Amino acid sequence: MVTDSEIYSLIDELGIELIYEKLPSSINGVYYEDGEYPIIVINNNISSSSRLLRCVICEELGHYFTCVGNIAGGQLKRGASNISYNKYENKALKWATNYLINTNRLLNFISNNPDIKEIADHFNVTQSFLIDKFYFMSLESIKWDLHNGKFLYLSNLPSIFIAWDFKK
Repeated sequence: MVTDSEIYSLIDELGIELIYEKLPSSINGVYYEDGEYPIIVINNNISSSSRLLRCVICEELGHYFTCVGNIAGGQLKRGASNISYNKYENKALKWATNYLINTNRLLNFISNNPDIKEIADHFNVTQSFLIDKFYFMSLESIKWDLHNGKFLYLSNLPSIFIAWDFKK
């Protein structure tokens, strides 16, 4: 599991300014570049929820690794611009889910038949963030081998199924 310390060390190494500010309740965080350095602004209303905070910070970090330029304010755009904005958001979220939840470690942990809450607890993420991870995995494959004779099926999200191979 990625620790909070590792997240903050990465932010420091990259020279990203992390700021906590009052933002509208619909916005948990924003990533932008001011010309000198990259900045992540986090809504100070979420600072009391460590899991949500981790997820939001890493999603904003995902913009650093996956986007070029500023997309801040993209929520106000319409039409084709909004589609591009959503594409950038999905790229950043996918990066964040892969960073906080390593797929191989997830599959190993799931082989012990935990429920969604136990998985989220193990990786210290929100349940919705975990479902996002499963969504991105489902785009690669709906069937994942757990290497214990069972498979993880992601064909009916948000529900997940662990079962023996249906073909046998």
